[in-house]
Amino acid sequence: MKKTLLILGLISGVTMAHASFNFELTNADQNVVIPISGSTTVTFNGTVTATNDWKPSNFQFFTFPFLLNSNTGLTTGAFTTSFLNYVSTATWGQDYSGSIFTINVPSTTTPGSYAFLQNSNAASFAMVQGVNTANGTFDDTEIYSITASPVPEPATMAALGLGAAALLRRRRK
Repeated sequence: MKKTLLILGLISGVTMAHASFNFELTNADQNVVIPISGSTTVTFNGTVTATNDWKPSNFQFFTFPFLLNSNTGLTTGAFTTSFLNYVSTATWGQDYSGSIFTINVPSTTTPGSYAFLQNSNAASFAMVQGVNTANGTFDDTEIYSITASPVPEPATMAALGLGAAALLRRRRK
């Protein structure tokens, strides 16, 4: 009985330690329309929560997202200034909520779901590492994706507009 209680105590202690530092993306799956020219920036927001004996100690640059089993990827982006400032100045137990990182989507992007590591079927991710007062560490990762869709052709938009106008005209009669 004592061994069982000891084992349960150890398991709950490990679980509580990991639950004491948490990184979460609040908008992990995003949709974007590919711009006609230039690029657009997709911002990922999230939170970091830490109990009084935890704080962020490091972050790993997120893995850029690629199409499934492909070399085609979105390969420019960065952690945001506000998040970098938080990681570098956080005190024990200090939480964060806001922008975490950005990914640029250029006009030359191939439509599709960008959610994987390069040439792989493994998911793209971002990671934040926490440290506790006993110098224990915990890495918390979040999976994310971007679905890029083409801008509808002008002819398609014109046809939709004409159809809507015809419906409105028909309703008036």
